[in-house]
Amino acid sequence: MTSSSGSRSASSSGSTADVRLLNTSGWALVVVFVITVVATALPLDVTNLAWSQGLSRLIVDACSLPLVGLTLVRYSLYLQRRSLPRSDGEASSSRSSSARARERIERWRMLVKRLALAGVVGMVLLAVWQTGIFFRSVSAIDQKLNAASSRESQGFVAVEKALSQASEAEVKQAWADFKGIKPGTPVLDQPATAEQRKQLLAAAKSRNAQVLERFDKDASTVIFIEGRDRVRVLLVALVYAAAFWAFLKRA
Repeated sequence: MTSSSGSRSASSSGSTADVRLLNTSGWALVVVFVITVVATALPLDVTNLAWSQGLSRLIVDACSLPLVGLTLVRYSLYLQRRSLPRSDGEASSSRSSSARARERIERWRMLVKRLALAGVVGMVLLAVWQTGIFFRSVSAIDQKLNAASSRESQGFVAVEKALSQASEAEVKQAWADFKGIKPGTPVLDQPATAEQRKQLLAAAKSRNAQVLERFDKDASTVIFIEGRDRVRVLLVALVYAAAFWAFLKRA
């Protein structure tokens, strides 16, 4: 009889330790997620595009922490509820203690459900937010592209003007530099100054067109990468929203 009582006591002690471990680990994961997000979000700068992008990535990359944490807490509450004695045949004092324990467990369960609901709402809002971030990113990229293209075009206009106003000696020297002819090297069949000026202008136009084309390609690549990143964040956020919703329905 003593051995059986001791075995039940040891089993109860082990179960309590497991419940405490699950509960502590679960809340630790939730708190770590909150601290990480808050530390990254501060100081708040919603108008800053890089801030919005970085915070979005961090949230979806770390969102498994609260999901797993709430699951552990919910399971610990389930184990606590199972360990409570049935109300039938209990002494009044014991019944009162069990009722208080059930109320406490229910309060914690409701808190877990509210946090899961916050997870659903937060992930949906995060997914919607990605559309605004993407269009802001495209606008910022277009502004940089236009500024770079404008500078390049202004540079070409300056070169064109300089060529039109350059003396014959300056044109010949520029043409020799363009052809890679070393000073003092005799040049056979050297074209006339007008033709040299024309060749230099054509080379400047070709370079300008190549640079502008490279700008367009670089901008398209950056937009593609940004779009891919926003789609990833959006889809992962929706997956987590579905997971929190499933958790909420079972909690």
